[in-house]
Amino acid sequence: MNKYVIFDLDGTLFDSMSFWDGVGREFLKSQGVTEFPSDFNEKVKAMSVVQSSTYFRDNFDINMSIEGIADKMREMVSDKYRYNADFKPNVRNSLDILAGAGVKMCIATATYRELIEEALDRLNARNYFEFILSCGDVGVGKDNPKIFYESMNRLGGNKDNTVIVEDALHAIVTAKAEQFKVVAVEDVYQRNNVDKIVSLADKYLRVMDANSILEI
Repeated sequence: MNKYVIFDLDGTLFDSMSFWDGVGREFLKSQGVTEFPSDFNEKVKAMSVVQSSTYFRDNFDINMSIEGIADKMREMVSDKYRYNADFKPNVRNSLDILAGAGVKMCIATATYRELIEEALDRLNARNYFEFILSCGDVGVGKDNPKIFYESMNRLGGNKDNTVIVEDALHAIVTAKAEQFKVVAVEDVYQRNNVDKIVSLADKYLRVMDANSILEI
């Protein structure tokens, strides 16, 4: 049985990928940007907030600090997490089952920790997790495995007894390259990547299921 689980948040635990829809474009348009490269959405989707802020500053001639850009985008999505964020189907039941089995869990996410904490507090769900670790905390996005190693080490696990639960292809590619166990959860925002995700993940779930996580 797997004793440790590292959960992604957006698109995995929360139905919240839509919160970030267009935030980058909206911010850049507010700064006078009117033209975007054809691969803009795909490129930004794989970035942490700090990475996207750096990309915006360096490629669109934005006269703001990286921290200032990141803070502005956080303001744009904060109320959505504060008031609207909710679990995807069967997530709470799955968390109950895992907690009842003695599994230690954490969240490893590209989203600001403060936003997640507010949402979890409103949902009375923070106690499920030992800690929340953000890409901002470790200084890299999920194209780098650092956040997975840091999470596993802080939980006290190893690759034999730890499972990473993710929805996004770029994060799954990173985790599998390091030979982590990965359960992929379906999300509409990854619909174009389903075949690749299924081929990489140890299991692919249309709906969160604790038993499938425990069985790997």
